[in-house]
Amino acid sequence: MNGLERWDIILRFIDGPLASRGDLVLLGPAIHVGANPGPDGLRLEGYRGLDDRQAVFTAYNGASVSVAPIGKLQVRVSPHEHVNWNEVQPIRGAVYLSNGDAIHLGPPGRGGTCIFVRAQRVGEWQRGAITSGGPGGNTGDPSKSRPSQVKQIKVNRGIPVWLIPTMMGMLFFTTMTVGILAFAILYDPPKPLGPSVAGQEFFDVHTQLDEYLATEVNAVKIDGSEFKGVEAAFEIFLMRDNAKAAGWSKLEDDQKLWDKTLLDWVKRSVGAHAKAYRFWRRLDEVAASYAHVLRVLRKNDLPDVLAAIPYQESGYQGLTKGNLVCASGWWQFLPEIANQAEIPIRDCRIRGRPDVWNPDKAPPIGVIKNAIYINRGTKNLGCLIEKCEVDQRAELDASTDGAAKLLKKAFMDADLRSSGSVVQMVIASHNAGYDNSPYTPGNKKNAYNLKWSYTNWRTKVRGGQARNADFIGANLTCTVRPSSEEGYDPNARCNSDASLGFETQHYVHMIIAQHILAACFYGLNYANTEEFQPYAELVTGGYCESFNIPTRDELKKHGG
Repeated sequence: MNGLERWDIILRFIDGPLASRGDLVLLGPAIHVGANPGPDGLRLEGYRGLDDRQAVFTAYNGASVSVAPIGKLQVRVSPHEHVNWNEVQPIRGAVYLSNGDAIHLGPPGRGGTCIFVRAQRVGEWQRGAITSGGPGGNTGDPSKSRPSQVKQIKVNRGIPVWLIPTMMGMLFFTTMTVGILAFAILYDPPKPLGPSVAGQEFFDVHTQLDEYLATEVNAVKIDGSEFKGVEAAFEIFLMRDNAKAAGWSKLEDDQKLWDKTLLDWVKRSVGAHAKAYRFWRRLDEVAASYAHVLRVLRKNDLPDVLAAIPYQESGYQGLTKGNLVCASGWWQFLPEIANQAEIPIRDCRIRGRPDVWNPDKAPPIGVIKNAIYINRGTKNLGCLIEKCEVDQRAELDASTDGAAKLLKKAFMDADLRSSGSVVQMVIASHNAGYDNSPYTPGNKKNAYNLKWSYTNWRTKVRGGQARNADFIGANLTCTVRPSSEEGYDPNARCNSDASLGFETQHYVHMIIAQHILAACFYGLNYANTEEFQPYAELVTGGYCESFNIPTRDELKKHGG
């Protein structure tokens, strides 16, 4: 008999938006709850600090109702609600519940608390009447019961007791069948983001950004449910660190405070990268190097998302040379910036010059126009450095240690930290430069450097306010490559009030997107690697469930 029954559970929230809803009936046997648990779950909208799927309740019979956390997320259980949740340890697995138990979902001080009222069967017979299993039904405990709000249907007045329930059942079955068939015919479910074409490994900001803007942007529709995972990842890899750095706790959970324009562009970039088998194969090939960069970043207390910078810069290829401005190596450092980062580089030969050249510690303002190692012919723009006797930009250890030094200078900048957008500004600083003024005669400021472009914009546009969580998005004004009679200009703004050059504008969102997907790939395929172990929980019960992440075996079937 029990195998034919379905058990539901009744919860009552005692705080937050759902507290006014009274008893909530959740359809068993398994119910996911969280910020975005899916169509069959309980969505806890308006509760802070919750993952998309925070916990799961199961009710396979009325005597064994349980709650369990998803992965390592926080769930606490107490015999009553009058408890200091800071003193209650999170549960590590399924815990069976008794009527009246209190459950706190999320960390103390955030999340929400509910009471497990009871479990119930659907369609119980009670003294010749069929009563609803909805809120307010008989709990079996008079002290906890409320009058039912559902009227009884009498079945014993001169007609067979089986007739009415049989007719109702047939009508219900027919209606449901027609509805399911219509839904199946008309509904076109969103396809999870994942590989579908050969695609590109990454979009080079010099040579492929036109194609990205012209084709990929228009092809990616970002309003579907398949992009919900990007929002959760945006919080994990950006907004938590931004909120902590700014001392602005509300920033982490309140999406109204986020950089919505940047988030939309991250979604476009995720959609563009996720469909390319070459992108996923490249991640597989560079796993060891990616892990090394994560190790160095964490040693320096820097955000994980910065590990995607060398992916965007070189595809994690140490011998890659920049064909325009003489940037080179894993992180594509200009010669002068490598010098700032204490990466050895000296005794360079420049084509057409007899003398040996050693880089200063600051590139000239407007590198393409003013650096002696750039060929400025509009048809033949490129690097004139033939070789350097010493150049460790191609060595992963030296270049990553140097990158961490420079990135940390930007990450610890007090003005950038208070903005609420320090993580994305640190990413931008790798492209635009953070601050070269200490290395120039008279400490001359470069207005293109991130420190000063932000300072000037904050003063001019925002009246000096300290919190500007949308700085990148507010200055993302170029949706096509700006034309120039003088050739390629990475500093074109497309708007007189914009404070970021064209190249920097479209640099940040691609790096964020690449790391969001990389974390999922490595969490699925390299969970035993120490640096990737924290990502494993994102694959089961985390944002990665929104994506169709390929396994290494699947990549091999597609030419990998």
